Amino acid sequence: MTKSQAAAPNGNIQAMSELARQSLTAMSGAYAAWLQDAGKVQAETVRFLNERFEKDMDLLTQFAHCRRPEEIAALQSKAFAALVSDYARESQTLFGLLGSLSTHGIERIQKLAVPPSPR
Repeated sequence: MTKSQAAAPNGNIQAMSELARQSLTAMSGAYAAWLQDAGKVQAETVRFLNERFEKDMDLLTQFAHCRRPEEIAALQSKAFAALVSDYARESQTLFGLLGSLSTHGIERIQKLAVPPSPR
């Protein structure tokens, strides 16, 4: 085996390096898209947590104005029902967002994986 054969086992290092560049470019695009999608999920989560925090602070004020145990029990029941409703609604929102993002993500990956056909 000559030195040139040992240095280039397939005989075409440039083609391999071009393939690696194309692969890296495709993966970089997919990763950038994934980061954008993760940002959407994070933004929705922060929005919801902020909304819940405001409601919880308002609830504490309402509890402070209660004068009788029945008022506290009624408020607690109402607050718990609202809490369950809010979390159920947010779960639907997040699952819908994640489903949409995964569908679009698969489409983006398929576009990157299959080169356009020549015309």
